[in-house]
Amino acid sequence: MNLKISCVALLLFLSSIGIGMCNFDLDNNSIYGKVIENSTPPPPKVVKRDLLENRQKRTVNRYQQAPANVSNVRELKVRVSSYCLGGMTSRGVQTRVGVIAVDPNVIPYGSKIYVPGYGWGTALDTGGAIKGNVIDIWMPTYNQCIQWGVRDLTIKVVKP
Repeated sequence: MNLKISCVALLLFLSSIGIGMCNFDLDNNSIYGKVIENSTPPPPKVVKRDLLENRQKRTVNRYQQAPANVSNVRELKVRVSSYCLGGMTSRGVQTRVGVIAVDPNVIPYGSKIYVPGYGWGTALDTGGAIKGNVIDIWMPTYNQCIQWGVRDLTIKVVKP
């Protein structure tokens, strides 16, 4: 009896993921099924590419636009790390790509910052470990933060 129940459970599972097929005959108290080896699961849902690209462009454009006036640019050597915490920044802005944490005594809030390998961002956050010539760039995932690591770079800063 237990073997029959285990077989039924296995066939039900396989049929639920599109690999098997189960048939039940309640009049004769019999249950039978077979595994279909060449069947494929249903295709994944297709996301319209243009909608996704437009969303990404809007996110990038909001905080990563190059400043209009780049005549007052200063270069600064800093240590650049990254973070992926969600939520609000110290300035009350939602964290997203282009948000950069700075020491406001070194780089004023609202400054546009160019980070090589990251692009343009805006100084909108700070943190306990952000002291002196240290900045923290926001990235969407932990893996991206690990890949970035910690880098010593020369950045360009345009005050607001």
